Amino acid sequence: MFRQTVALDPEPGMLREGRRRCHQAGIDTVDWDLGAAEEIPSLAVGSFHLVVFGQSFHGVRQTEITDIIFDLLEPGGSWALISNAVDRRPQPNRHDYPSIPHAAIKELIVAYLGEGTRHYLANWKVGLPARFEVTLADSPFGGYRTVYAPGRPDLLRDVDTVVANTFSMSYSAPRLYGDRRDDFEAELRQLLLGQSPAGLSWDWPGDTEVVIATKP
Repeated sequence: MFRQTVALDPEPGMLREGRRRCHQAGIDTVDWDLGAAEEIPSLAVGSFHLVVFGQSFHGVRQTEITDIIFDLLEPGGSWALISNAVDRRPQPNRHDYPSIPHAAIKELIVAYLGEGTRHYLANWKVGLPARFEVTLADSPFGGYRTVYAPGRPDLLRDVDTVVANTFSMSYSAPRLYGDRRDDFEAELRQLLLGQSPAGLSWDWPGDTEVVIATKP
């Protein structure tokens, strides 16, 4: 949909996967940059019609990043904050398969990475605005609008997909496990198959929420 896209991520593995999927789709208009959002001013990436954060705004210094993105956008350009909305959204009827055992997976992660990970998972929201909109309302954008795309009620995840998603989380990136990575993956697979011998789990990630702020 755009002449050129810049993809930014602090994890090399995420960039490799993005390149692979774009190659499969025959897309060659993406530049891949390694870095964090706070580093954008030093990357000289230019100006943009649209900036998208996919489930990542919670992990940055929000007020600082809001100012950076405002400066990055061309007049009339928009910033879209995409996340999964579970709270305050109607949950569909449960599927025949068991739900992904998120609590048990997090306990396994803590067992490998230590209690510091538990503390992070319990406290990462401390000090952050209750909603993204709070930050945007007090920013140079001066406002926002929110739209929802209904979530699918029939998503089933196989073991490979749940494992891949677990490793995609910043608090559970493969590099954090060092030489215990394979042991963790083996236990995770055993956990998933122990709950669902068929190898399938029902997933309700919620509806897709898009908070949009537009530069005047």
